[in-house]
Amino acid sequence: MDGPTGPLTIHWDGKILPALTGNDKVDWLWLAVLDSGNGVMKLLGVPKLPAGTGEAQANAVYQLIDDWQLTARIQSMCFDTTASNTGSKAGACTILSQKLQIGLD
Repeated sequence: MDGPTGPLTIHWDGKILPALTGNDKVDWLWLAVLDSGNGVMKLLGVPKLPAGTGEAQANAVYQLIDDWQLTARIQSMCFDTTASNTGSKAGACTILSQKLQIGLD
């Protein structure tokens, strides 16, 4: 099986990892998609973020969802409860919900 089918849950989690060169830190966003009905997970990508903000995370997540042509299949989101994810105005969840029109009338 190439990947999950049916409705999908998008999962993301940011990790600060040391850069491969020098002493810089790089903010990475790990991203996987889960079809909860079939229990299948697929890694969509691991983009490097310019910042750890909710907007940067939402844009990276949305870009991968769009690249894989999954926008119409995302039905729910799963993420940790950091402020950059849960903020009511600038949190990744809020911004991504607006982009995907999840839970909006």
